[in-house]
Amino acid sequence: MRQKYRIYHLIVSGLILLSIGFTLLNQGLYSHTHHLCDGSIVVHAHPFKKNQEDTTSSNHTHTENSLFTIDLWNKILSNLVFVVLFFTLLLKAKKTLYQAFKLTYSSVDLHQQFAGRAPPVFISI
Repeated sequence: MRQKYRIYHLIVSGLILLSIGFTLLNQGLYSHTHHLCDGSIVVHAHPFKKNQEDTTSSNHTHTENSLFTIDLWNKILSNLVFVVLFFTLLLKAKKTLYQAFKLTYSSVDLHQQFAGRAPPVFISI
């Protein structure tokens, strides 16, 4: 069972690293900008055929709706990465703090030390 989990973990980790590598390669090779009519700039990357005379501009176009969708997805995905990273670190910190608390206070278990004893009885005369 543990070996099966390790193989699964290795495959998933490899696919994630491969995906990140292809994304970085795509961003490095095909990143370009489009200017919208309201003055905002959308930066995205995908394979396209560059002009022969000008290697910085592309000879392709997008509609306003597709550029808005591309920009929206870029913002959603980048924010999602930060949220997932934040909660992963938070859960790791919580687990580490819990283990530190458990190690510190595990020897001071009063219930175990006084188990089976009745409370003291005071008789007043």
